[in-house]
Amino acid sequence: MSDVWSFGVLMWEILSNGSEPYLGYTDAQTLKKVEEGYRMPAPQNTPDSIYQLMLKCWEKTPSSRITFQEMQNRLVTLINNPPSREKWS
Repeated sequence: MSDVWSFGVLMWEILSNGSEPYLGYTDAQTLKKVEEGYRMPAPQNTPDSIYQLMLKCWEKTPSSRITFQEMQNRLVTLINNPPSREKWS
């Protein structure tokens, strides 16, 4: 399930145009903040439906995280029924 977490970070990086995640934090600081419940905010203009998928990747308990199969199903649904275009501009 750590791969699911990493996939959520990858989505964040893509939607933030390659920004560095957890910018300004050391690895130890990042770990502490994440354990305290911090989650990166949605990149600018990210549809809420996509950000909600990221948050599901970042559930604290690994068994509570979305599976890759469910992620695929939701992404296919979003591709076929995209969120409103104004959020992407």
